[in-house]
Amino acid sequence: MNKFIKEQLKKCKTKLPDWNDNTTELFISIKSRHGDINQSGNLHIKIENYIINEPSTFTLSSNWNGGTKPPENEMIVEIIDKAGKMYKVKGFGINTNINWEGWLPEKGFEILT
Repeated sequence: MNKFIKEQLKKCKTKLPDWNDNTTELFISIKSRHGDINQSGNLHIKIENYIINEPSTFTLSSNWNGGTKPPENEMIVEIIDKAGKMYKVKGFGINTNINWEGWLPEKGFEILT
């Protein structure tokens, strides 16, 4: 394996299969930024900044979440409902430990683990 390939593999943010200097093939499964969105249990998610700090023209909190916003950008949640491209989550902020339940748009969050 050459130096360039190793450098690029180290930059990957997705979980990779085990590899070393002698690896000649690496099979990486393709997933959406949401991983397996249908999995049950707790998910570590990163919420886009525009949801936490809503622009004045953005109405997610008022129209979908009863005026509330997620407490922070990283949360541990479970998905409890889905409506089109909106996901209802219930969980808590990683740093603040504040509980929150509400709707997030599919493009507004990413599953980290």
